[in-house]
Amino acid sequence: MSNWIVELEPGVFLAPISGDPGRCLDARNARVYDSHPRARLALMAAQKLRPFEKARVTLAPLPDHEPPNVEVTGKPPHGAAGAR
Repeated sequence: MSNWIVELEPGVFLAPISGDPGRCLDARNARVYDSHPRARLALMAAQKLRPFEKARVTLAPLPDHEPPNVEVTGKPPHGAAGAR
């Protein structure tokens, strides 16, 4: 299941803090939604307060502690199924 965030303006994200609506500049600090429809509803609620004409729902960044499944070479990580 993917996690979603709301980008209100380029580089400005909906955040779990007080505000009109709460905003942050780091996607890692943005409020995370467990579905695209929930994130879309949050965006629509924010747009009732301000127009945010370039707003969009986008995938949340992966946490720093969660490495990608495939290395840059395209080979499976060491010890992964199918690795030699």
